Amino acid sequence: MSLNMPGSILLIPAGWFDFFLHALFFIHLILINIVIGWSIITLVEEVKNKDIIPKFTSSRLPTLLAFAINLGVAALLFLQVLWSKFFYTSSVLIAPFWLSVVFVLILAYYLLYLYDFKFYSLSSAVRISILALVVLSFLYIAFIFVSNMSLMLRPGHWQSIYFKEKLFFSGEPSLLPRYFHFIVASVAIGGLVFAFWGSKKGNLQVKVGLKWFVGATFLQVIIGVWFLLSLPKEVILSIMRDKLSLVYLSTAIFFLLLSLFLAFKQKLMQLIYSVFFLVLSMVLLRSKVRFFYLKDKIAGNNFILQNDYSSFVLFLITLVLVTGLLGYIFKVYTESKLEE
Repeated sequence: MSLNMPGSILLIPAGWFDFFLHALFFIHLILINIVIGWSIITLVEEVKNKDIIPKFTSSRLPTLLAFAINLGVAALLFLQVLWSKFFYTSSVLIAPFWLSVVFVLILAYYLLYLYDFKFYSLSSAVRISILALVVLSFLYIAFIFVSNMSLMLRPGHWQSIYFKEKLFFSGEPSLLPRYFHFIVASVAIGGLVFAFWGSKKGNLQVKVGLKWFVGATFLQVIIGVWFLLSLPKEVILSIMRDKLSLVYLSTAIFFLLLSLFLAFKQKLMQLIYSVFFLVLSMVLLRSKVRFFYLKDKIAGNNFILQNDYSSFVLFLITLVLVTGLLGYIFKVYTESKLEE
């Protein structure tokens, strides 16, 4: 079945939107992984009555969340341009839950600032309660996002959900493994960044961070296989037949194994580069999987190209200026935190 919908008007080729979608989503993914991973790790360390990680993450989480939100909104805008007919439909079908994300996110943001500003005046029990609410908020938001991104890939489910014949999160075998794949990846990235950032302070922080990274990465191997096997048969076959998809998958597996090796050797800089390419290959493979889900639902080229680059040039100029400014701000912020 093809979705014969009116074409979207684009001023520039869709490839540019696709490039910025992947670039912004990649950066957003790293940042949101750190935020969620640190929140979970900090909660566990608080429960264990260990203050190495909580003191470190408390003042950094609100700022990182702000960066992650802004880059996530930008990536979402490019997604809406390229996949609007699918994304808007799935968003409308789960509208109450989708809109609730904003309010839950505001609550989590406020609680992170409360945890930071009142860290030394609050009791351990209160800090644990605040962090538990933050983690639950992030887990809820992640579930709604993963559900929406999964639902947009399944037009065949839309009618039954619209008529309330089934719940939006039911009937999709890949939903749970996709969700756990994201959450466990967050813990791994969070542990790695803590190890790297804490390497300036001493070996103990490195060991704690790498312990979380290695444990989560080993678990991720199991979840990754589960996720791959949960995909529809036609999608798996498309991956196996597509050379570029196989390159992405093979690259991800290679850097996964390399990352574990480097973690055991405590070679942090090499590990950072390895994980960088691991996440990048997974982002690119994710895009291919989305295309394989929807390729039979797209009726030809649904874009009407006008080839007007004037607004795009203005966008690029603004992007360069803002990126430079934000890069400088983030550099100053990072240096100040390393000195603390």
